[in-house]
Amino acid sequence: MPETPSFIRNENNGEDENEEQRVDRRLLLGSLLGMAASGMSSGCAKKFREIQREPFVSADVFLDSFPEQIPGAKKIEKYPVKGAKYCLVHIRQIHDLYFDAQIETGYFLSDADKERTADIQKNIEKILLALSPNAQSSLNIYAEGYWPRRIQESKELRESRKTYCEDWIEKVSTDTSGEFIASSEDESFAIAQLVFKRQTLRDELESLRNRRDSILEKVTQDAIDYAATYDLRIEEKQQEIARVQDELKPLKNRIGYLWGADTKMFFEGKACLLPVMTDRFHEERMKGRSTRDNLMISDDRENELLRIIANTNAPIAYTIYGGGHEWTDPGGTLGGEDNVQQWNKKNPDRKFSLIEITPEGYEEIDVTQNTSH
Repeated sequence: MPETPSFIRNENNGEDENEEQRVDRRLLLGSLLGMAASGMSSGCAKKFREIQREPFVSADVFLDSFPEQIPGAKKIEKYPVKGAKYCLVHIRQIHDLYFDAQIETGYFLSDADKERTADIQKNIEKILLALSPNAQSSLNIYAEGYWPRRIQESKELRESRKTYCEDWIEKVSTDTSGEFIASSEDESFAIAQLVFKRQTLRDELESLRNRRDSILEKVTQDAIDYAATYDLRIEEKQQEIARVQDELKPLKNRIGYLWGADTKMFFEGKACLLPVMTDRFHEERMKGRSTRDNLMISDDRENELLRIIANTNAPIAYTIYGGGHEWTDPGGTLGGEDNVQQWNKKNPDRKFSLIEITPEGYEEIDVTQNTSH
């Protein structure tokens, strides 16, 4: 384990912010109030945000000032390392796998686990919003499952959503060439069907309006009376479109969280994603993804992230990674090497300290079976 480990275990009994709030000044105030309600004074929260905004804050100062309670967090554990150059903040997660990974591993979440996973991701979103330096800043997140090429493709996808459809979830659900398309039994397929149905109804609505307008051009009483029948049909069509919209809303809300709060916030413009592996590392990893263990958890992936962070000048790094990934294993429960300890021994001038955050609801799912990819 890292040198001189200590643990901070606290229950968050405060009220969380409304998950529907956008990242604006109201949400920033909500974060501060949430910290205060959970035992973190607004003064301490403000001090922590000020430290975050310092360009050259040390890892030691950051870890010492890190709040002991955060909205959405069930448990916060600190592993201080004297003289650390970097501090890695690991937010543990569970999320659904993308369809190609589901096929490779034979791993599919049950409906009950989907609901719990979505709840966990909502709490992760609350954590991320509480940790954002201010309402105008997007938190930089080393996001599990992302490498440089995939991040670039995601940026292009985010930009294209404005012309392709109304939002990113509809985009990825209806673009069958994208990586995000889910199985025919999943939410994505249902969304794609509803989006197609809605577009068909909108086309029919436009046709009715055009037909009505052409009739009214005749400016006769018979034409006016006949056009009135189109008004009724137009109203019925609008009501049908509204019903489809109502069906879409809960599906889009759940699937966004199933893919991960970081991905959701990225497509909403609320987070900046950073790669946890190089393109080459990803390609090599894919060659060995014949087994569930190779795909899901490996020390190599954890070490790769440490290498990437250590090649930057930023002392603070946030990552969202599956709870089965452990950069330190003080109890020896996972049987793997202690990544941070091994790294610190080999790199005494580039040591890491560690903060692990467990979101509310996380332990409701057996993490030995339902780890993320």
